[in-house]
Amino acid sequence: MRRMERREIWRRLAALHREMAELFESLARASGAGDRAGGEPPPPAVDPPPREEGADGDFERRAVACLESLGITVIGEPQRWPAEVGFERLARLIANKYDNVVELVRRIRHAQATRGTVRLDLRDQRQDVIADVTLLCDLAHKAGLLTDYCYRRTPYRRLSAVPSPTPLAIRFFGGGWLELHVRRTLLDLLEARGAAVDRGAVFGARVRLPDGDEFELDAFAVVGDTRIWIEAKSGHDFVPEKYARIRRRLCRPSDHALLLWADHRGDDAIAAVRGAVADMTLCGLADFGARLRAILACREEDGGGDARPGPR
Repeated sequence: MRRMERREIWRRLAALHREMAELFESLARASGAGDRAGGEPPPPAVDPPPREEGADGDFERRAVACLESLGITVIGEPQRWPAEVGFERLARLIANKYDNVVELVRRIRHAQATRGTVRLDLRDQRQDVIADVTLLCDLAHKAGLLTDYCYRRTPYRRLSAVPSPTPLAIRFFGGGWLELHVRRTLLDLLEARGAAVDRGAVFGARVRLPDGDEFELDAFAVVGDTRIWIEAKSGHDFVPEKYARIRRRLCRPSDHALLLWADHRGDDAIAAVRGAVADMTLCGLADFGARLRAILACREEDGGGDARPGPR
């Protein structure tokens, strides 16, 4: 049995190191793009994301036009991520291995707030937890999101790391990783449906509501006449009741508005109250993709469109 366990661990480590190699190459390509003379475009990154119909063009303008038709004004430019492919891969690693790395991510956030050092004792952890935690630290260190990192394998199995105090690092570990995961998941699903239907999406847009209140939309998409709104929360410090009023304007029915809470578990009845207060569909990382696919599948079955028109 132990021999089989070791074989599985080595297989997983080999697969994870292949992902590391692809990540480093994509980060190197992105960082080196500005050094090319004469504005020569860089070669395509390894495993490039699907084409987004011009995120700064028609694809994004379609979503912005839909917001404006609802009386909602987009203020300034939506937030962007440099070296986007590399950040998305780090975000996908956290999302896919969340239960194994959540304690590390929380410690990093705390250390960033206190300018301290992350220290983890991994002696009592499973091998897959140790593999995922050390992989994330190794990638984050090589990407510059950790300024120092050390793992003493034997005999202590102790980890120490110093998070970078740069705004990008704080933004990423402070919840940006979850927003990037939402972005890539939504874009992948929209891309899979082809260009036959009119569609668009905008991410990290600062908007002004008709009553003058300002708000940031993590993700807003329109597919035909169907509107989808997603808010991504990686911590516990959010107030759900403010979303209900916005939801009634953005999309109907309420299951087209997803409140993705990274720490949510489907059997947590008390946490589900937050979704009811927000008048949104509460989901966790495990069922987020399925919820999105269900919305798009319902749209195709119904011929598109929200159940009722939103307020103008």
